[in-house]
Amino acid sequence: MSQIVALEGRVALRRRDTVLGLLAELGLPPVEGSFLDHGFAAGAEDDPASVAAIAAYFVAPSEADRLARLEEIVATHVEKVALARGYSAADSCCAYAAAANPYQTEALAFVAWRADCWTTLYATCQAAIPSERTVLSLLPPPPW
Repeated sequence: MSQIVALEGRVALRRRDTVLGLLAELGLPPVEGSFLDHGFAAGAEDDPASVAAIAAYFVAPSEADRLARLEEIVATHVEKVALARGYSAADSCCAYAAAANPYQTEALAFVAWRADCWTTLYATCQAAIPSERTVLSLLPPPPW
């Protein structure tokens, strides 16, 4: 999240007007109401630990940031499916596909499924970046 990282690098102990100035610098609209209206505690704009969170809250992620987040979600999903089946990792499951062994058939199915998951993600993102929930709902079911 490049804009957020840039903000965190420049924000130390800042007051509301400085946070709003940074948001304006990024071309974002001014914050309506107080930070309280957005769920932040009173005085959060004076707390160094909260300022970056406040700024990040108002920064819309770029398409590249949103795609990167969806890639993390798909990778985590693939990993969890392999772990739930008893493999130490998705890559170790895939390794069983390379040679004759009792797990080869299952591993080949997993490799094909994993490829389908990634194909689904990128095909879905051709027109517009969908929500996380949408991507997860479109992924094919695990092979077992």
